Amino acid sequence: MSDNILAVIPVKVAGYGLGAEPYVENIFVSSSGFSRAHLPPDYGIKDVPTNMGIPRLYRKYLGLTEHNAKVRDSKYRDLSTLVRAYENPAIYPQRDFYKRAYASYRQGKELDSARFRDDVTSVDAWLVRLSKDLDKVRQMVGGL
Repeated sequence: MSDNILAVIPVKVAGYGLGAEPYVENIFVSSSGFSRAHLPPDYGIKDVPTNMGIPRLYRKYLGLTEHNAKVRDSKYRDLSTLVRAYENPAIYPQRDFYKRAYASYRQGKELDSARFRDDVTSVDAWLVRLSKDLDKVRQMVGGL
């Protein structure tokens, strides 16, 4: 699986708990490919259990750094809304593409088909959305 960067991305999202707690069981990306989640980093914040997902880690950070409750709640709500789409990243978002990629596409078949173009467009759109969402998360959490 390490050769397939597209498969590694959802595993990392699940492992670090971008939208929810880290997915603690096997994360299946195909009938024969799986990986275990890796616990998220603590980013140097003391007394934070390493099994906390990013939203709870951010809530703890805001509790330590933001004294205005309304601002704190607003910032937390903004992050939670942004990462909601990644709450269940253990479900590989391009499972059907993965199956075709390691069957017919790998063998050079169907590369001129509408399905292949749709697959590539769908995967590209998901990666662009993930990249933008990660940039927004970085901007929200600032120095974290």
